[in-house]
Amino acid sequence: APTTPSPTTRAPTDAFDYIIVGGGLAGCVLAARLSEDASKRVLVVEAGVASPRNLFIRISGAILKLFRNPVFDWCWQTVSEAGCLGRSIFLCRGKLLGGSTCLNAQLAFRGAPRDYDEWGIEGWTAADVAGAVLCSVFLGGRAVFDS
Repeated sequence: APTTPSPTTRAPTDAFDYIIVGGGLAGCVLAARLSEDASKRVLVVEAGVASPRNLFIRISGAILKLFRNPVFDWCWQTVSEAGCLGRSIFLCRGKLLGGSTCLNAQLAFRGAPRDYDEWGIEGWTAADVAGAVLCSVFLGGRAVFDS
């Protein structure tokens, strides 16, 4: 019967058919697909040491314990940009098996209407995408997009 390997900090001494660098969602899905062939050996290398089974990962309300916590998060910041009024923006990036998927707490980011309009792409103006946003983002019974 297959067993779930536990994370380790030991360097592997065996040979592998595939080595995947990065145990985020895409890396884990790729490893799962490649390992469907029982004749293939797959190694996933992840820099983080935190477990996706950690209680803070499993409870959405504990999300603030994860952000800017170097055990779980790479703690990246953007450079200050004029378009952000000179601000530097925090970028939460997961540092564990499952990657940023483990830290998302179902958060979503959307652009301001001006962002869409300035793209100048047919079918992607604020008016064009407002319906999709309206279906997914509400605050007090009205679309946040319209605020």
